Amino acid sequence: PVRGTRGTRGTRGTRGTEGSLLFAGELLSLTDFHGRRQPPAMRTPLFCTFVVAAAGCFTTTHVSDDRPRDDKRYLEVRWHTDVETAFAEARATNKPVLLVGASGELDGPSCLGAARVRADALSDTRVTALIQREFVPLWLNTREQAWPRIPGLAADTWSLLLDEHNRIQSPFYRWFFVRTLVVSPDGDSVLNLEQGMTRRYTPEPDLYLQMLQASVARHKASDPGPQDAWRFLLL
Repeated sequence: PVRGTRGTRGTRGTRGTEGSLLFAGELLSLTDFHGRRQPPAMRTPLFCTFVVAAAGCFTTTHVSDDRPRDDKRYLEVRWHTDVETAFAEARATNKPVLLVGASGELDGPSCLGAARVRADALSDTRVTALIQREFVPLWLNTREQAWPRIPGLAADTWSLLLDEHNRIQSPFYRWFFVRTLVVSPDGDSVLNLEQGMTRRYTPEPDLYLQMLQASVARHKASDPGPQDAWRFLLL
């Protein structure tokens, strides 16, 4: 079982999902998006709407890939799970790091989004061949591991509500999260920011492949593209 951690302000040390729901529920039921207090008549409907939506998300946080092992093409890739080791290899080989941050294990229970990316995009032979040839692949289980402390990802700190140990405490992303970030070997830049939300989340193999190919081209051209501090809204 996944153990809850002491969250950021508002969770009052409540464990895991319960604390996140209480914190977000308090915000949605008492204030609007401008910080103004909601009238009493609006509080209960807003809170109930949030609970129903959150329940739908959190029921999909433990999805397993039960297909035969031969169909799990992503297991043919030599994935790193340690950030420092992955970037050491990236610097030595001058290959970008393919960072897949996911709420769950590579070959175990995960959120629905991560399961879809594994089963579709990362099980496509064209995708896995390109990953093995051009990238240093890194699977980061964001339920258990800290978000990398590298310059290229510093802009994501605010949106994930990282705690003092750099672990995700966002009420939603803590349990339902999957993103693909292509990071330069020095860790200073993200190479796939201009590909948009669809390319970094989609399980659709063709779009995922296009995103990887564009990232390789950027790396070889030494042109990481614009690094927008507000980028996480587009991931």
